[in-house]
Amino acid sequence: MEAKAFPMNSGDGAYSYTKNSYYQREASYAVKEMLEEAIAEKFDVTSLSSSSNTIRIADLGCSVGPNTFITMQNLIESMERKCHSQDRTNMPEFHLFFNDHASNDFNTLFSSLPPGRHYFAAGVPGSFHGRLFPKSSLHFVHSSYALHWLSKVPEDLLDKSSPAWNKGRIHCKNASEQVANAYANQFAKDMEVFLDARADEIAVGGMMVVIMPAHPEGDRPSQSMARVALDFIEQSFVDMVKVGSISEAELDSFNLPLYSPSLSLKEMTQLVQSNGCFSIESMELTDPLSKIVCPLNIRALVMHLRAVLEGIFTKHFGSEIIDELFERTLDKFAEFSSLFESCCGQQDTQLFLRAASYAVKEMLEEAIAEKFDVTSLSSSSNTIRIADLGCSIGPNTFITMQNLIESMERKCHSQDRTNMPEFHLFFNDHASNDFNTLFSSLPPGRHYFAAGVPGSFHGRLFPKSSLHFAHSSYALHWLSKVPEDLLDKSSPAWNKGRIHCKNASEQVANAYANQFAKDMEVFLDARADEIAVGGMMVVIMPAHPEGDRPSQSMARVARDFIEQSFVDMVKVGSISEAELDSFNLPLYSPSLKEMTQLVQSNGCFSIESMELTDPLSKIVCPLNIRALVMHLRAALEGIFTKHFGSEIIDELFERTLDKFAEFSSRFESCCGQQDKQLFLVLKRK
Repeated sequence: MEAKAFPMNSGDGAYSYTKNSYYQREASYAVKEMLEEAIAEKFDVTSLSSSSNTIRIADLGCSVGPNTFITMQNLIESMERKCHSQDRTNMPEFHLFFNDHASNDFNTLFSSLPPGRHYFAAGVPGSFHGRLFPKSSLHFVHSSYALHWLSKVPEDLLDKSSPAWNKGRIHCKNASEQVANAYANQFAKDMEVFLDARADEIAVGGMMVVIMPAHPEGDRPSQSMARVALDFIEQSFVDMVKVGSISEAELDSFNLPLYSPSLSLKEMTQLVQSNGCFSIESMELTDPLSKIVCPLNIRALVMHLRAVLEGIFTKHFGSEIIDELFERTLDKFAEFSSLFESCCGQQDTQLFLRAASYAVKEMLEEAIAEKFDVTSLSSSSNTIRIADLGCSIGPNTFITMQNLIESMERKCHSQDRTNMPEFHLFFNDHASNDFNTLFSSLPPGRHYFAAGVPGSFHGRLFPKSSLHFAHSSYALHWLSKVPEDLLDKSSPAWNKGRIHCKNASEQVANAYANQFAKDMEVFLDARADEIAVGGMMVVIMPAHPEGDRPSQSMARVARDFIEQSFVDMVKVGSISEAELDSFNLPLYSPSLKEMTQLVQSNGCFSIESMELTDPLSKIVCPLNIRALVMHLRAALEGIFTKHFGSEIIDELFERTLDKFAEFSSRFESCCGQQDKQLFLVLKRK
């Protein structure tokens, strides 16, 4: 399948993802110890690198860094520690492949590689909703905050005749059951494709660590920071429709391809089990923002949102509405500050599926230590091939991969291995990704080989059984495309006036869920072909407990502010109503139950670990709202520009910033709650 590309903002400018990915980095930190534990306990460095003495690690959805470099460094260090623990005299080399959509800024990503890194780096363009690596060519796959991006928006969300039509909304927060189901179904499809691809790429015994937003079974928090932020974005879109900045049709035809699964048998567990190629070594929820102090810097937060979402917004609404959108979103944060602040203490949760980045670094290390068989996976070449799907361009992916390698090295040392395996990391993303930046950012002195692999992980990215470890962090929640029903005025899932599924109809939610299920199906099928038997895959993405779709998380409130900014822009004529109605963020956060079912349905993976974590546990509230808005812009400006045009971007995020200011209490109320992320560890059967 051909997945839609929703790259983070490229370059190193004010709204770039490179400068606005702090919160994602904190999410990685939250699972750092878990990742190290996973490598130490589960990753067999010796066997995986026996043939070439090389460990091939994949970070799926790495983005542009620096987070990916940090994570990868942690990975390598964990692997090195394991090798030392095994008394290996010949330490393996690390071949790291940074994966993300081809539209990702690979130039920035590669230019950011840390000097002195102990791994070889390679840029692998493409979507992790598909094959990215040769079969059984990878030893370790890492995905942090990537799998919650659906390969596409569920089609039903754009169909006016569909019950899942998500009219007036851009995501599935507080949407109808149909909308939620659409997202869940799309996520399941994406996960199936993801797992199938990873199953093909990850060698038997290899590991995959997935870190993504998630939620406990039956718990879909409506007031998490992430969800409140999305609400603000959505409200901004609605406001933009009212003022004429975008049309109602534009808004109704847009939905964020983001989905956070639950930690339950119906989602992540079932998806992995259905794939049948992986065993779940560990699965738990963590608090990704536990170290973030509230109140947050709202402007910085909006900039973070823009860094992530500007691309997808631009693609649908055009670049001319982006500034207005995030300005309105910022205004929403200000206007409903109490709402957002109330979420800060709660925080969002993230899923750790057997190893991850800093928020999940410890979990990732644990997964590698306990589940990753370095020795057997690298037996043929003494090389561990690890895939990080949706790596983007860094720096977060480098950080995560470094953590992965370090965890594997620690396991090798713990096994007293004399011949340490090499780590071959393939950086995968869509071909449109900025590989130049990606490769130029490869850390010097890294302990792994890096390669850029263009392509979507919503499909095959690697040769069958070519990977030992797959990692996807905050990538799978991006849908491969917006559900078609969301853009169909005759569909009940038409999401008129909204840009996501928060507070949308059930049809809209179902459309998102369905698209996510489709993306996951493709993702898992591709992963199943790619990940060798015994290999591991770690997925980190936004998720939620079963039955709990937080409407007031920081992310959702921020999204609401953006949506409200769009609505305001419609009112003032900055964008047309049709423009807004025709745009939906392709973002979906599944529940653990969804992820479980998707994995189980795939049948190629065993769920080694699945849990929700707090990705922003280290962030202190109140946040720097302006910085937050810049983060939002860094993430969303691309998608906004693609749809609305670049001329509206400044207005959008200014309005978003105003929303943060206007509703500061609302956003601050979410700061304590925080969003959840899923940490999923899968083992190829």
